[in-house]
Amino acid sequence: MNLNAIYERLSEINEIKIIGKDFRLGDTECHLAGFYRSGNVLHGVLLTYNETLRDLKEQAEIEAMNSFDLNCEPEQTVRECEKAEIRFIEPSIHIKELICGETTLKSGEAQCTLLSNDIESEIILLSEFIRAGWRSERFEYISFDDYYINDITFDGEYEHIPEIAGDITLSFAPKSIRSVAEIPVSLKIGNEENRLDLPDGDCIYIRETKLIDMYAEMEKVFTHERFRQIYSSEEIERERRKFVKDFSPLCPKGKYYAAVEYEAADGISVDIKLKSVLDAPPVPRSSCMAFFLKSDLAPLREGMKVKTAVIDFPLDGDTSTLDAEIFSVFRVEIIKDMVI
Repeated sequence: MNLNAIYERLSEINEIKIIGKDFRLGDTECHLAGFYRSGNVLHGVLLTYNETLRDLKEQAEIEAMNSFDLNCEPEQTVRECEKAEIRFIEPSIHIKELICGETTLKSGEAQCTLLSNDIESEIILLSEFIRAGWRSERFEYISFDDYYINDITFDGEYEHIPEIAGDITLSFAPKSIRSVAEIPVSLKIGNEENRLDLPDGDCIYIRETKLIDMYAEMEKVFTHERFRQIYSSEEIERERRKFVKDFSPLCPKGKYYAAVEYEAADGISVDIKLKSVLDAPPVPRSSCMAFFLKSDLAPLREGMKVKTAVIDFPLDGDTSTLDAEIFSVFRVEIIKDMVI
């Protein structure tokens, strides 16, 4: 941070409107501080704090300090790291629509940051809110290490902040909740019909497990007519080389990923990992890639959809079985509209 950075951040804040309303979603306390305009872009500022999560983190830090042994450096497994990530993840909140009187604001974008992670820029923003008359008694003495600032970008262009006074109706985007399942499953390459019960009474039906050559899959993308209409041949070749360079350390040519096709209810998906991977230390990676594969199978059960879980570990072409786990389950939760 330097003086020029301060000048630039201040120049981005052209207008402020204070709201200062508290509300609560589950264990998360929320405070809609207000709005600011940056040029013709309208932003909302929302603070979120989860005391239950804060206490869990503090307890984990105490336990780690008490168990620390100078003579033995513990090495966590992937399983332990993933469990900790799930346990301590901050519940996401995204306001997708705000209605006040004749004013309707829609948002398709929001950034959530632990306040201390970007302290200089956000401190300047909150300082300007304070100068404009904002104050929050609930958040006044909470450490910046313990709560988040959500910067919401609203659709459209604005010459000034719209009139917003009185009751405000908030509509929220659905949120995905991840929970640990650790259900052992033996997967056979090929077609199969295997029902697996999940926690909370849900279930999935595994339909097929197959080996996927990700290089061949990406080549389908590079040679697709629509892709070639958008990019020049030079750009496509550059992207092809970049993919091979970034992906080959993760999965050398001649190796395969596994794709598990399964049926599940609309709001449920699963994360499937090899048991050998879960019980080993994490492998450092210089790059990370996520693949989304679409299944050609049609659902056999009413109310179900066919989905695909990718096991991103290099496998030999003659692999016939996989000792795996449904490690975690993702559930989509619908949040009811709220008036504040």
